[in-house]
Amino acid sequence: MKTDFDVIVVGGGPAGLYASTVLQKGIPTQNKSEKLRVALFDQGNLGGLAKFGYITFSKRWSFSGSKIISALYKEIVEAGVNIHDNTPITSVKYDEISDVVNVSSNDKVYTSKYVIITSGIFPNPEAMLHKNILLGLHTPEKMLNDIKRKDWKSVLIYGSDNNAINKLKQNLASLDKSIEYGTKLQNLHLESNYWEQGKHKLPGIYKSTFEKWDGMLIDYNAYKVINGTTSLIELDNAVKTEQGYILTNHFGKTNCERIYAAGNVANVISGVLIALSSALTAALTVGRLFNDRVISEPTGRFPWFPREFSWEESWLPYLEDQEELTSFGNSGEYKKRKASKLK
Repeated sequence: MKTDFDVIVVGGGPAGLYASTVLQKGIPTQNKSEKLRVALFDQGNLGGLAKFGYITFSKRWSFSGSKIISALYKEIVEAGVNIHDNTPITSVKYDEISDVVNVSSNDKVYTSKYVIITSGIFPNPEAMLHKNILLGLHTPEKMLNDIKRKDWKSVLIYGSDNNAINKLKQNLASLDKSIEYGTKLQNLHLESNYWEQGKHKLPGIYKSTFEKWDGMLIDYNAYKVINGTTSLIELDNAVKTEQGYILTNHFGKTNCERIYAAGNVANVISGVLIALSSALTAALTVGRLFNDRVISEPTGRFPWFPREFSWEESWLPYLEDQEELTSFGNSGEYKKRKASKLK
């Protein structure tokens, strides 16, 4: 069956951007486009939560998240990925009869041969743009320092787990009794009741509720272990989840043959490096399903997961030849070795 796309990537954070690039262009050692029809969807602006942070790669290297996102965005534009930002996806379902995945937006259904879900762990990163919303990171003491810098006297604590937000409320109240605290558990099933002010919407928050408080503190620590984004998308019944995380094998494959997941939506250990690593693996695995032959020397798509049918056709003998040629030059000894291998 003819589909709208070969692969749809759902979620435009670091994992989604990188997976789209790898699917469309292959890895950097390649010099040909994969010629796949790749589409990237995100409910808001591309970049996810990463664009608001400062990403540490090592003790010596760290970069602005916005710079990393800008670089990845430039790659997908140059590669020719079909970009659909500000387009929330409501469901991802496999159609056994047609053998395609139906990806539904609010007003349209797109068909694809494969889907990679990379929706991350936070339901709407654009909420961070609002001056009266804080992302609660690190310890309660550090959160309190951020609250005091804002000079807030009343704070609504918002999060994905009731026990977590109530415990955080107790900890903050014990540190400073002069500040009033309330709690609000996100409700992912009240989409029509989202508080909407530009891009600043959070599941289950009414504008009238928010305005009763000086500001809102988001319990991000709980989001890192209890995922909230998968509840925003109606998934195929075959796709297994646990605490909101999509369960996959080591290559990003779910229980559904044509649906994969990568990034923080599929990893309890979160972070940009984890997201990029799993996105690379899932994208290369899906790409291999379209073309299991090497398309450019010397490394092909996957250095540790070659796509060739046999050893003789693989890139490994090529590298051995290069190594021996370097050692012996174009000498009689090299030619003898080469001849013995061909027998």
